[in-house]
Amino acid sequence: HYHIMDGSPAPEPVEADVDTLVNCLQQQPPMDEWPYLGPDWATVDWIVTTQPDTVTHVKVRFSDNCVASNTLLVEVQPWALLVNTLGSHVYLQGRERTLCSLPHRAVISPPPLESTFQIGIELENSVELSDPIQLKRGPGFEMPHIPGLLPPSGFINTVIRGNNSVCFMNVTSSEVSYMRLIHIRSSVVVASLSQRDLSVVALAVRASQSQYILPDDVLRQPLVLRTQSSKFRCQPLTEWKVLGEGEEELIPYLVVVVGGVASCP
Repeated sequence: HYHIMDGSPAPEPVEADVDTLVNCLQQQPPMDEWPYLGPDWATVDWIVTTQPDTVTHVKVRFSDNCVASNTLLVEVQPWALLVNTLGSHVYLQGRERTLCSLPHRAVISPPPLESTFQIGIELENSVELSDPIQLKRGPGFEMPHIPGLLPPSGFINTVIRGNNSVCFMNVTSSEVSYMRLIHIRSSVVVASLSQRDLSVVALAVRASQSQYILPDDVLRQPLVLRTQSSKFRCQPLTEWKVLGEGEEELIPYLVVVVGGVASCP
């Protein structure tokens, strides 16, 4: 106690009620913008959905980010955040049941994903599933190696196939604010910097296909890219029409349509 040594008066005790502490914490600038995807996603109007039939886990930790020295901050937060910007409603399918679902531009706290799961989307009026995916815990956990093993910080590319269409998907994982952030998004996004509206048709052609005539019904269902005057925003290419038959590799092509006239792929 320095005031005893130098003869100065003792400092007044800090009197801080809970409301004052909460107000001080709210006034502090956040380290990152929720849901922690970075500045490129700051203009998105996120949807927060409820999951009445799922159970999630929360983490409780003590923090030294306190306003007063005689206070202790206890933070309660979900174990992970699941973000969907694929452009379609997404389902997480477990071995026996659907674990959760979320629409485009939605954020939820998912249930514990301790075993393999699959991502499902609706293609051609039916829900199609990806290959199995499993979250890798860390270097201290031994897990069977599967193509869909998602590390704590990294990504995987996966494909969902329908009868006549396909979805190219990217799933990323990162550690942010002591949480795991899982982001489901399209492998390809497009935007128009033109002064007029454009239409884009996404095609996936078999590698063995040397020549193909585009059917008229494919060009009638394009993705319309509006001119953007203020906020620049890309649109995900969720569904690609498959041309050709067989099991060969799929090569993606884009056809731009302006005024009813289609460009070369």
